[in-house]
Amino acid sequence: MIRNPLFFAIVIISLSCLHCSSVSQTNRPPLKLSQVELLKIGRTTRQEVLTILGPPKAKMLFDAPKNIEAWNYYDGDVKPVPRISLSFDEASGVLLGKTWNVLQNEPESNLSQLEKFYPTSNFTHRDAPWTNPHSYPDEEFYEDKEKGIQITFSYARQKVQAISWLSSTDRAVSSDTQK
Repeated sequence: MIRNPLFFAIVIISLSCLHCSSVSQTNRPPLKLSQVELLKIGRTTRQEVLTILGPPKAKMLFDAPKNIEAWNYYDGDVKPVPRISLSFDEASGVLLGKTWNVLQNEPESNLSQLEKFYPTSNFTHRDAPWTNPHSYPDEEFYEDKEKGIQITFSYARQKVQAISWLSSTDRAVSSDTQK
């Protein structure tokens, strides 16, 4: 059962850099979590993202569950996983979701440190669904559905892998599909 279609779309977008429709090669300073936090779900537009982050290295279009334009940003050369993944409503150009992929030695890779970054959040724990009968899932999730924040934590690596934010509309749709 997919609990949040947009979250899984963002993850797929993050991992599908080999099928990019448009690639922009830019030299930029390393990306920072503080830049991602400037981007407001449901308010920030593509043009504002271009002003804050510059052009993405990859752009993709998806037509399910709705028309979504996805942008991926990488630190340095293109790597298997983007540093930042963004999704926009194609028609309005408004930001729907964002994901920050965490590196090993960053402060936010430590779960207890990361929870201190968001002291007013009320995180609930959820294990990843068991989809492979031969392997137990490595991930668990910490979610604050009201604020739209989801932390993906790896059991094996004992580190935060990603921080994602979703629009309230997509959170409402997601919670409806869980019933």
